[in-house]
Amino acid sequence: ANTQNKVKGISTNIEIYKLTRDDNSFLEKLNKNISIKKICPKLREEHQQRWQQVLDYCIQEAKESFNDTFVAVSNSRLCGILTLFKDAGKNVDFIGISSIPSKSGEKINLAGQTLLYQLFKEAENINKGISLKAIHNGPVDVVKNTKSSALHKYLQVKNILI
Repeated sequence: ANTQNKVKGISTNIEIYKLTRDDNSFLEKLNKNISIKKICPKLREEHQQRWQQVLDYCIQEAKESFNDTFVAVSNSRLCGILTLFKDAGKNVDFIGISSIPSKSGEKINLAGQTLLYQLFKEAENINKGISLKAIHNGPVDVVKNTKSSALHKYLQVKNILI
């Protein structure tokens, strides 16, 4: 899928690709080559560590054959990853999402929102809804942020610790 997003007059093209089991070597390289600490040296250390944990978790779960994974690409650069599990048309487990900053440490506008849109497209024909497994013991409380957003009414939130 290809989307064109506009924020404050700035246009961003984002392409979404679904990964297959043939992409596991790509995921291995991705896991080895992305260091949030190197890309975002100005970010506080605890935020670097948490972001790296979330990204690594998304990549690890993407390698599981029963999960579906989508990546966002802008201008030929990877800018996000979404991993989910569909339970035979009954439920979608929202496993993880992470933006991937460019080498200069900048996020691509709306990469995360574009991947969330993909999540909702995947859940369109699901009977029970979307459940979220979230890390909640870090500098950014995903559960609290989700509960305060419009997403909360669509999600069944489950807490996990990493």
